[in-house]
Amino acid sequence: MEFLKYVFRYFAPPEPDETQTQLAQKADLAVKGMEELIPVYSSDVTLSGRLLRYIEHVNREEKSAAITQATGLRVEHGTRKIHASVLLPKEEVYYKLMPDGNYVQATHAQSTLSAIPAPPKQDVPKANLINAGEWDGWPNGHFEQDFSPEEIEATANLRVHWAVRINGGDRKGDEHAETWQRGKKASRRCLGIIECDNPTCNVITRPHTMARGINNQVNGTCRCGAVLVHRRCDVISYLWRWSDGIHYSNGGFHTHRRPTHILHLLPHEQRKFEELVKANPNSGPLQLIVGVPGLEGPGESVADISDVLLNAHRVGKERSKIKKGHVQGADALIASFSKFAAERPNFVIHSNLGEQTVICVQTNFMRSQLVKDQRLEEPVNGMVNDAAHGWWKERNSLLVVSSIYCPYLFCWVPGVLSYSNGASAAHFEHHFLAVFTSIAYEAESRKIIVVDALFAGMMDFSEAERAGFTHGFITFWMARPENTRNRQELQVAAERLLKGCREHYRAGVTRVSRISGAVPPGMAHAFTSRALALLDLPNSEEFISQSALLVQDFPKLATWMEWWIKKKALAIEPLTKKIPVTSAMGPPASLTLDPPNYPWHENSCWLDTSLQLLYVAMRSSVDEFRRIYDALPESSEIRMVFASLFERYDLDEADNVTSAVLHAQRDYLRKFLKKKRAIQSVSGFESLFSWFTELINHEDIHPSYHPISAFEVLFVEIHFCTGSSKIGGPHVEITHTPHRRRIHQLGKRDYNQFQGSFAQYFTDFISLDKEPLPGTCCWRTKEAVPLCPGERADIRYLVTSLPLLFSIEVADEVGALHDLGAELQKWDFPPTVFPDTQSSADTHGLVYDLVGLALTNVEGNHFIARYASDDKMVIYTYDDMKNNGYPTREDPASFGTHMSGKEIKLPRGFIVYQVFYLLRGGADAQDRSFQLQTAALTRKFGFQFSTNNLDTLFSMTYHDDDFIELENKKRTWLLNPLRSQTLEYISRDAPTEMSDDCLDPESEEENVVVKAGPPGTHLNPHHISLSPSPSLPDSEFELNCRCGIIGDGNSLYRYEHGEAIQCDECHEWSHIACQRDGRASNLAKDARFVCDSCDLSHHLQVKRKSKRKEMEARLALNKPLGLRLRSGRGALARVGEFWYPVRLIQKVNDGWRVQWWRENKFVMDDGPQKPGAFSIVNSTDIVDSLWNDRPGRRAIRLGQWKHANEIKTSEDILADPSTIPFREEVDTVLSPFKRLLKNLLTCGPNDLKKETIPAKAWLESIKKPIGMTLIPYSGALSIVERAQIANWLLICISKDAHLWLGRLPLAHAFTIYIAEHLKKDPKMNALGREELLEKAWEVQFTGTPSMLTDVDIERECLDRLEAEMFEVSEEAGVAGHYQWGLDAGDHQDWDPYAGMQDLNRGDHPGSDAELEEGPEFIHRERIKPSVKEKKERPKPRPKKKHV
Repeated sequence: MEFLKYVFRYFAPPEPDETQTQLAQKADLAVKGMEELIPVYSSDVTLSGRLLRYIEHVNREEKSAAITQATGLRVEHGTRKIHASVLLPKEEVYYKLMPDGNYVQATHAQSTLSAIPAPPKQDVPKANLINAGEWDGWPNGHFEQDFSPEEIEATANLRVHWAVRINGGDRKGDEHAETWQRGKKASRRCLGIIECDNPTCNVITRPHTMARGINNQVNGTCRCGAVLVHRRCDVISYLWRWSDGIHYSNGGFHTHRRPTHILHLLPHEQRKFEELVKANPNSGPLQLIVGVPGLEGPGESVADISDVLLNAHRVGKERSKIKKGHVQGADALIASFSKFAAERPNFVIHSNLGEQTVICVQTNFMRSQLVKDQRLEEPVNGMVNDAAHGWWKERNSLLVVSSIYCPYLFCWVPGVLSYSNGASAAHFEHHFLAVFTSIAYEAESRKIIVVDALFAGMMDFSEAERAGFTHGFITFWMARPENTRNRQELQVAAERLLKGCREHYRAGVTRVSRISGAVPPGMAHAFTSRALALLDLPNSEEFISQSALLVQDFPKLATWMEWWIKKKALAIEPLTKKIPVTSAMGPPASLTLDPPNYPWHENSCWLDTSLQLLYVAMRSSVDEFRRIYDALPESSEIRMVFASLFERYDLDEADNVTSAVLHAQRDYLRKFLKKKRAIQSVSGFESLFSWFTELINHEDIHPSYHPISAFEVLFVEIHFCTGSSKIGGPHVEITHTPHRRRIHQLGKRDYNQFQGSFAQYFTDFISLDKEPLPGTCCWRTKEAVPLCPGERADIRYLVTSLPLLFSIEVADEVGALHDLGAELQKWDFPPTVFPDTQSSADTHGLVYDLVGLALTNVEGNHFIARYASDDKMVIYTYDDMKNNGYPTREDPASFGTHMSGKEIKLPRGFIVYQVFYLLRGGADAQDRSFQLQTAALTRKFGFQFSTNNLDTLFSMTYHDDDFIELENKKRTWLLNPLRSQTLEYISRDAPTEMSDDCLDPESEEENVVVKAGPPGTHLNPHHISLSPSPSLPDSEFELNCRCGIIGDGNSLYRYEHGEAIQCDECHEWSHIACQRDGRASNLAKDARFVCDSCDLSHHLQVKRKSKRKEMEARLALNKPLGLRLRSGRGALARVGEFWYPVRLIQKVNDGWRVQWWRENKFVMDDGPQKPGAFSIVNSTDIVDSLWNDRPGRRAIRLGQWKHANEIKTSEDILADPSTIPFREEVDTVLSPFKRLLKNLLTCGPNDLKKETIPAKAWLESIKKPIGMTLIPYSGALSIVERAQIANWLLICISKDAHLWLGRLPLAHAFTIYIAEHLKKDPKMNALGREELLEKAWEVQFTGTPSMLTDVDIERECLDRLEAEMFEVSEEAGVAGHYQWGLDAGDHQDWDPYAGMQDLNRGDHPGSDAELEEGPEFIHRERIKPSVKEKKERPKPRPKKKHV
């Protein structure tokens, strides 16, 4: 409609006279009243006039009179025509409404007064009614029609393609009514479309159903760059569902264009699609879209059926549903269900398959809890009934639960669980009938008389549930022989058993108070206060009386209050007495509670606890956190977090916060975190505070660093080296930009060093008087070979800035959970800690106050919070799984007994996991601390800082009279000196130019003292490490590579894997050689690198300009071989007379470090080259795929290997231990533990007590069977390593893989293998065997790779190489026509083209001359296979060249 208004205003006469002005003003008033003008055209596309919106129904005469009076337009109805007298401008351009519902541009001649056809008559004759087969999903105009159940099914419940919001109607109607007027009413409101204000743009966006989503859409921009506008539509359709079907009333004309994005297929379209798929079962999605193959070319296309089927992924999905349906039919489903029920007797207690499908299940334990021998003292008697959506894939299906309180487990447990395919009274009747029957069975087995009181329960405000309860109750008693009551008496008795719920009542009050049509906005607060006050009335009579007064003031809420009052017989006691509750209904009235917090939902305790502690800290210093919030840019991710916290704060201040509001707020934030990749899933269990630190990591620090500094500790380092006379004496290295740390851990060593005193730890943490730590070698290393023989000493963790919110994780507490015999370390956390003097604390607020504790249970799978009120007089414990998220007050309690000190009184089974301190003086105190620390560092070390505040992230330089800065370009040992975070300073007496001699490794004698390379590497005297230290950071860093290695890079990095590169998005590191097609190799110094986890564009189908240009870019054609070889790409390497595939790892001097393909079959098994091993190959013995290089290919004889397409997938590899043979390294590491691993096959709880087996201790800690429990933790091992270890166990431990696959022996073998690689880290040298195994288990337990991200890097690399080597096509030219080895000789006992038929594109005819052998062709005696392989396309036989 806004588009039509735009056209009208744009082409209106520019300067009307006075009379016309008055007429226009009147017309404008009429337009505002009637919405807008619609131009009407004749058949020859000439404008016949303008018409006010069609006038419909009984009030047509009244509206016509209004138009005539306001505008002078004469409207006649007797002739079914409306006349309009409107002056029209000349040569105008208008838009015509086409039959397909869209508007098209139309020009017309000058028009004057014309007769304009009236709209269609409102009473549609029966001959013109819409048939089910004619329903196209675009209902338009005014009409009403009845649809039978068969027609409803044929139209998929009258499915429409308009963007609509479905609203429920009133609660008075009944879907089983005899007339449609009394049926269940619902409505569909059209949401219009979203388009831009560019008239030449045809992009149409389908609006979201919620206002927030529409606002987000409109706030964006169109693809063309124009502003988006929401074109609203007021058409509403009403549907009355009654016993004979649906009465449908369409409420007007859609004057906007149709949405181009259609979501669903109509039933007749679905049938056509199914017929086409079944007729062509072998045609894939693309063939179905292009047209199924036929004798005369492509035939019928699914795209002709519906625009929905233009998407290949959608076609594939729908096709898969149909094909799977053929395999698993209804008979198989019923047979499977029958078998399930037979194998589990008495578990399925009731089932009904049909229109109402309900399946009720119950265990013996569940049934035993339904009947109590005596009444419990707490308010937990009776049942609680509820139904939940979202448990099943079908969105209309429900999980119905009747719960009962278990006094032994101290929680509510399900008594009966039911699957229901709907939410009608008939569905609930089946559920409750099963409940009543099972209660009666249990009572009679205990010789308890079956009476009504056994069935007492409480339920939500749902008429369907109430009716189902009543009908089930009546059906149950009518079938009992002892029953003497009629149906009416049983109905009254059933209603007396139902009770209301306080929390549901509160939630209902909040919900209806927001309905402006029932409660005026200005009276919402008064209504809420009065409605909630009803809960405190002394008796039911007073409740009913006051409710009647409330309904008198708010009459539209009479129906809602009727359920709670139930004047006939419904008991009101549950509203005024203590009632049974579950986690979904609110707190028991007997508890002393604070305002509500976040209630638990789908493993949300980690987010609920961290949000609550953030909120407690924010509430303690609201102004400081508002400054942080205001300083953050609009695009900030943590801004969203604080926005939700401030929204909660405002609700708290107004006493309007509810559990439901916080529940919705938390769930929305959870989806936001998943979208920003701060968490893995919206329903999984995550670590407590890592999501927040991940968001901090995403923040851009360039606009302003101050808000980010509130959550980070900054520290710097200085490294000294004595050097040698050869390089000019001592030299110094400093961190140019500070290290940033967000998570701080207290370990076992810290606990022992400071005797558990956090105050002492903190004093040492911020102290600048730290002892230098000796380093293994100088930082000047190249390919892990030291270039300087000097002795190195480092001073680390010189703190420059402290955060506003300081969080400390008690890391060893969690580690102790896996060893029940270990003593938990009890830290002494004082209520305050002082970064400086008492004077600074008094004048600048430079003091930390303890504000909260995060606690975890002994299993490590649940978090709760402990915090205090603002005055520290009240202590709260918050467990989101209890009391619907309401915190409980600890009484008696004090800050000294329940929050601080060494003997903190904690809930049973919980320990301190994380501690939160808040800087009392806020940002001013933070700046003061920064100034004090930097001034002290300047005096002590000669550092100079670029700024004296935290508005920007500082940089640092070193000033000493004896040293000068070394130019970056001379630091040749660094991979990229310009991007280094360090600066180096050399003695003034050192040579100004760094000669090659200065940078050469020292002699063998000088090198003996060097023990190890940089962090994460090990200097092997027999092999040169490939990864230079500059490719990795000096401090802690995370590896997250496609090959499956995930975790602490300092521990897991191995030199043979080559250099690592950091992602510019997530800042995690991965191996260059593991990136797709060598894309990370030879990047420019200012080039961005984004890892595959952050950039998923490679999964999308992109339109390529040409195959030739793609190959030129990928293969670096027309460049020398040395530039075509890149880390991560496949190549061929020579061994003797044959060439085998390798993966290029890294360039080394005059050669390459490569990894040989694990399925190579070398001629000499005892040679230096081993399948899957790493080695260095000279550059003269390496070539790439030699694309378009015919002479090069003809000169190479290919060794034998297994093709990539013959290799199983990652999942198959891990499931089949025989897939990948183990390497010698695996045997060397595991052989000493062969006896131990065999003993683990039959190990019991009391066996092997003296052995350190962390995985066994973990199983014992969680009380799981040692021999049968699966252990899913494999740490940072790649797929190949895991498969090789499994193969070793298969060969050396037991041929029966079921005894150890996924169980304790394999898990401990992983631990041993990881521990062996951790030895290579210099930091692990001091650890004993037991400590090393514990550290390895920690890596294994916390670094589990995901099957969704693991990639078989070797197979992927070979697959690309073979695609280039064996492609036969016009692009590949003559070189691709079976040319390998034709000048050199036979290959190694195989046909390399066998199995590569798919790479023959069929567009290169070739010739016999191209296949002629060269004069020096060497024939090799072939080994004939016993069974001849059948080939789809035989290889042309070479012909000898006759000289």
